Amino acid sequence: MRKITSILLLAWLALAGIMNAQSLPFTPATISDGMFNPGTQYYYIKISDQSKYFYIDGNDVKLTTTKGNADQFAITGNTTDGFKIYKKGDTNNLIYLTNTTSNSVDNVSYGNSNTNNTWTLFNESGRNNAFYQIGPCTSASSKACTLNKHDNETSLWTWTHENAPGSADCKIVFEIGDVEPAVLITYQFNVNGVESSKEVLAGIGRNFPDIDWPAFCQGTKPEGTVSAEDEGTTKEINVTWNGPFNFSSTVENAKWYLMTLAKASNGKLPVVRYNPSNQYITLEQGDNTFTYAKNDQWAFVGNPFDGFKIYNRALTNGRLISSTTMTGTEGQNTFPYVSADALQSGYTDTWDVYEQGVGGDQSEIPGGFAISQHNTPANKINRRWQNSANGGTDFRMAYWTTGSDNGSTFTVSQASLPNITLNTVNGTSYASFYVDYPVVVTSDNVKVYTGTVHNNSLEMTEAGDKIIPANVGVVLISETGATTAEISISDEAGTLALGDLTGTTTGQNIAGSLSNYLVLGRDASDLTKVGFYRPNGTQIPAYKAYIYLAGGNVQGLAFNFDGATTDINSISATTNKQEIYDLSGRRVMKANKGLYIINGKKCFIK
Repeated sequence: MRKITSILLLAWLALAGIMNAQSLPFTPATISDGMFNPGTQYYYIKISDQSKYFYIDGNDVKLTTTKGNADQFAITGNTTDGFKIYKKGDTNNLIYLTNTTSNSVDNVSYGNSNTNNTWTLFNESGRNNAFYQIGPCTSASSKACTLNKHDNETSLWTWTHENAPGSADCKIVFEIGDVEPAVLITYQFNVNGVESSKEVLAGIGRNFPDIDWPAFCQGTKPEGTVSAEDEGTTKEINVTWNGPFNFSSTVENAKWYLMTLAKASNGKLPVVRYNPSNQYITLEQGDNTFTYAKNDQWAFVGNPFDGFKIYNRALTNGRLISSTTMTGTEGQNTFPYVSADALQSGYTDTWDVYEQGVGGDQSEIPGGFAISQHNTPANKINRRWQNSANGGTDFRMAYWTTGSDNGSTFTVSQASLPNITLNTVNGTSYASFYVDYPVVVTSDNVKVYTGTVHNNSLEMTEAGDKIIPANVGVVLISETGATTAEISISDEAGTLALGDLTGTTTGQNIAGSLSNYLVLGRDASDLTKVGFYRPNGTQIPAYKAYIYLAGGNVQGLAFNFDGATTDINSISATTNKQEIYDLSGRRVMKANKGLYIINGKKCFIK
């Protein structure tokens, strides 16, 4: 039976017409000393009826509808020994069949395989430059391994078939065409000071190739037509970024944001927060309030052309990653990866952002955007509990290949930090504060001070820029009696120098050493006086400032503004013999609340 099958196949091949030297639609190339010989002709290869061109993507042979982005190929061999297909400029790798034992479909790859890399070409009847291909089905001699594509995928495959190669339900017809004269140029993109480059093939005499702009980007490609003199040149293109965040080239100069992901069923936006108790990014439905912790802050490093790495501020080199091994029904968790090393195969840490405009109520979130794997928009980040898994109680941030909402909607902000609460005494409000990253006070009626211990008083220095630097304890004062101070994450380090005020971001137990600490409060013997005094409790709350004194003999410190000691309420009334001026230089009869110049000294009146 096998002999009969082989005879039938040989008879079919004779009728089909294997290409002979006269009918070849290309000029075979030759290789010497690992190089294509001078004068080698290169070609585009495309599917005839679909205008889809071969191109190489890593180890995959894929199809694209854009000829300008298609790769160029050289073909070596003859009708007796078969043909091999190389990419221009690369004689170490070629197109080969991954597996020859399958009875259905196998992937076609690009690499340095020394087997399964020889193809037989057959003429398509009536078409001089058209052909179809079969590969070496060595373990299934009665089958034909015919080049084809798999459904609507962009990858190239082979199919095996019981019938002779070239059957209508098995083959795809290819065309080969001369490469038009072209030059290789570089597009150099400048996006808000961050650079990215891309090599493009430009046909001589044609307009410069179009640019596939990433989301939120606008720019203008070079004008005019391409000439031979453009070979090897760089075309600089300024790009405008209109995205929802600013990005940086390195994490050291990053801009940090607070981030939310999708609406919960209660209509609120859950906080994207790194939880050190587990590896996952959790999105509790009721967790809609940011904290002062670095765990809530994220930065985008990279650019919209090459993708972004998304870092967490609490972790050095900690960035958002996920496995790329998943299905449409089983996603993968996202989690921070703490390492400067490159990821191992099967993981991604590079992401694209794109405009979010579909999917239920997702488009109703102002400033919203979606995130997907770089160059793979179908692989996107979603909120796992939106599906029915675990009864709708799985709040992890997940990474899926499908989803009706096209990816959950992210938002970012620098201004969503909680307000600082101020306590009012005699019409003036106070609070101490401490964080380990810079923030700026945005409330007009609140000033920022730090203090230095000197001669049993606390000499106060004001921050003119109202920035609270990282790890600098401060006192916030509102002369208008404001009860809250609004703050935002600052992009600037601030100019306020470190004084004697320090603080804690986690809370500090001071039991057994109360005499060494002073905290903002009121004098126990005179509740109208505000300053730094011995604490009443044994715990200093997180994000509060304090003074540590090794001696432990000081009961309290008064504020000293601009060199004038002003024990709070030390001047509660004035006489006609005192010369009193306000800060505008006008003489007044009586000092009420605020700063005054009394007998040549600045005094702070409560």
